[in-house]
Amino acid sequence: MKLKTGKRNKTFIAKALIISSIIFFTYNCSNSIEYQLIGNWEINYVKWGNGDSMKVPTNDKYQLVLEKINGKLIFRDDMQNGNWSYEDSILTLISTPICTTFVDSLFLINDDFGNSSLLLKSGEQNIGMLTPDGIIAEKVTYFMNFIDVNDSILQLSSEGNTYIYKKIR
Repeated sequence: MKLKTGKRNKTFIAKALIISSIIFFTYNCSNSIEYQLIGNWEINYVKWGNGDSMKVPTNDKYQLVLEKINGKLIFRDDMQNGNWSYEDSILTLISTPICTTFVDSLFLINDDFGNSSLLLKSGEQNIGMLTPDGIIAEKVTYFMNFIDVNDSILQLSSEGNTYIYKKIR
């Protein structure tokens, strides 16, 4: 009787160890990429889709700051700020553009419950929506394919171009 109990305990411990290891490595690997992405990155080099490349001149360089503040992933660069996420080798940047633009079209939108909103447009571009809760600005979502990251270099790709950043903090 004691022999069977010992085998069950060893089997249970082995299974628990394997499952714990899988969970640990899955969690640890995803967090390590996020941890490596966090920092201040300065654009250094661009490889165009046609094969040309260039070192970015000093006066054209900008910084991409990826942070985690109170559990939220925040990004900022010279022109905008917003939220970022990383999933399946895609870095997603979501922001509300800072701009002043003319609204040339208003569209009244009624839902099934009798609530009304106004859609604000400039040409074909949606600018935002005026709802009973206030103005909701149109968000801009930018996707970049993640190529590589290490302690000093970040490589992202978008629309056939590759952007190489160096870590400055």
